[in-house]
Order: sequence, then structure tokens, then C-alpha cells
Amino acid sequence: MIKKRTVIGVKFFLLLLFFGKNCLAQKVVGIAFESELTWKQITEKARKEDKYIFVDCYTTWCAPCKQMAEGVFTHKRVGDFFNENFINVAVQIDRTSKDSQIVKKWYQEAQRIEKEYAIASYPTYLFLDADGELVHVIKGGNDNIDGFIAEASKALHKETQYINMQKSFEKGSRDTVFLKKLIGAARSVYDFKRLPEYIQAYLKIQSNLQTKQNIELISQSLSSSKDVGYSIFLNYPAKVDSIIGKDSRIKIINDIVFDEEIVPVLRKGGKKEITSSGMITYVGQINHEVDWDSIKNTISSKYPEQAAIMMINTKTAYYRWLKDWKNLNLSLWEYYNGNAQVDLSLIDTWAQYFISFCEDYQNLNYALKWAVGLRNADDNAGYAKRYEALFAKANRK
Repeated sequence: MIKKRTVIGVKFFLLLLFFGKNCLAQKVVGIAFESELTWKQITEKARKEDKYIFVDCYTTWCAPCKQMAEGVFTHKRVGDFFNENFINVAVQIDRTSKDSQIVKKWYQEAQRIEKEYAIASYPTYLFLDADGELVHVIKGGNDNIDGFIAEASKALHKETQYINMQKSFEKGSRDTVFLKKLIGAARSVYDFKRLPEYIQAYLKIQSNLQTKQNIELISQSLSSSKDVGYSIFLNYPAKVDSIIGKDSRIKIINDIVFDEEIVPVLRKGGKKEITSSGMITYVGQINHEVDWDSIKNTISSKYPEQAAIMMINTKTAYYRWLKDWKNLNLSLWEYYNGNAQVDLSLIDTWAQYFISFCEDYQNLNYALKWAVGLRNADDNAGYAKRYEALFAKANRK
């Protein structure tokens, strides 16, 4: 009996050992992140194993970060590639009351990483050499397994490392082939802040700016009247319109006029700034004594065909900055009631803005006056639904 029990016990132990090993094996499927090492130990390990360092910079509130962690990093092919080529570490940038001791141990390093590498959006993936020198970066998630591996593989070769390409650009590299690759790299890592700069450098060495490709590139990089291609948009409207459309051309010109001629009037020392993620913001103290008649006269004399749309864009931007719902309403009503041709897409945009942010029933009801054109737009069911939503919020009890 004892012998039989002993045999059964040994078998049971072996089964536990077998399944235990299998469970442990399953846990390493996907990227193996170093959770116990310090940053110094990580760099030492990277140097010893002659590998680059992959840093997953994430936050607890970032939905794409969670999707990548659960749906991409756990994939076997992703794990095989990253584990073979990188020392991997995941760094939580924000802080919460539920943080583990491991996360807390990284608080100081997380703060340093965020500041040193100017992380402004999540997820951001950093690729560094063993000395902690940044060589490549990926911004934003990518649930395409092959696409993510392909982008990460660029970190393994100096000629495709985005940061090294940037350094080459700053040292003066300007040949056509290199600039095309740099433009493509900037797009792939979502560096929309510097992308226009690279495109402009490429356009400067082109002999013919009126090709389809170059006009498209001009449209993606124009932000100033001094930029390459601005004169093309002004002097060859039919050619540009045939490629990117009249509305797109006019919007680009209007935006430049707004930035260069209007913002300095609406804000003291006003100017446009672009964040690392490509978001546009305006800085400068708001001027509370705007001479609207002077602005209107200037716009009407210099841009007579676009005067109405430029004027309403100017007023709505100004009153949005001030959160002045009353004058925002009055400006939109003046535009809607005083023009034979009304841009319903603009009306629709502001109707959505009122639905999303206005909580004052008096202003919501007044908005129905200038938004009524949406209700009567037979060729666009979306406009009618927007009006219904605005009406519903205005009459909500």
C-alpha cells in the first residue's frame, strides 16, 4: 500500500512539474520585459549582449497603450523579434494610487525619460543604444503585427534609424533620395511637427513644382507665405484645384492669412505654435479691444472673394478663445443671414461644437437660428441629424 501510494505520489509530482514547466513557457510568449532591473543594469545588459534597448513608454489611461500591450506585445512573432534584438523595458509615465512597487521604483527614471526625450503623446516607443543614446522612435500604436515589426526593425540599422537620419539632415544632407526617405520616415513615426520642414527642403531642390506629386507635397507643407509653393497656389489656382480641390487650396491660403495677418491683431504678440504631435495652438495675450471694422476693410480689400469666410473664421476663433457664447452666436447668425452662399460644413462644425461644449439653454436655442440651414439640406442627411441633435439638447429638461 505504501509503495503504491509512493508511485502515485511520484506520478503526481511529475505531472505538476510538467504542467508547471508548460505554464512557465506560456508566460514568456511575447515580449519579455525586464521588470526587476534598474536602468543602469539594463544598459549594462544591452552592452554585454550587444543589443539595442526598447522602451515602451505608456500611461494607465492610454487606450492604445493597453491594446498594444494585450494584442501586439503578446504575439509570438513580436516576442521572438524583440527578445532576439532588444533588451525590453516598459515604463509607466504617469502615477496612480494603485501602482505596484516595481512601478514606484521607476518613478524617477520615468520622469527623466519623459523630460529627456520630450514625450508628448502615448504610446511612444523609444529605441536606444547601450549608452542611452536615442536612435529611433515610434509614436502611436500599430495593431498590424508585420507593420510594427517592420518599423521596429529600422532601429537596427543606422541608415534607417530616424534620429540618425535627422542628424544627417541637420548636418546638411539634401540629396533627393535621402530627403524622400526622410519624409517617409517622418510620416511613419508620426513626426508631423518636422515633416513640413523636410518636405520644404525637398521642394527647394525641385526644378518643376507643378507636377502632381509636388503640388500634393506643397499642400502638406505650406504654413507661411514665404514657403516654397505659396506662389503656385496663388498664381495657378486652376492647376492646383485640379489636383487637391478648390476647397483645400482656399483653406490653406485662408489659414496662412489668419496666422500671419489676423492672429497678431487678435492677440498681443500672437503666433501659431505646433506641438510635437502636430497639434496647432495659438499663444499671446488676447486683445480685448479689437477693431473689427479695420479687420473687415483689410480682408475685403486684399481678399475680396474670400472676405466672408475669412471674417467668420476670424470672429468664431476669437470668441471661442474667450468662451463668449453670445458673440459667437451673433457672429454665426450674421454670417448665415447675411450671405447668399453659406458654407454648411462650417455651420455643421459649429453646431457640433455647441452640442459638445455649450450648456447654456438660451445660447443653445439661439444657435438653432443659424443652424436651421442644416435641417433644410436635402442632399446631406448628416446635416439634418446634427440639427436634430442640437434641437434635442436645446430643449432638454
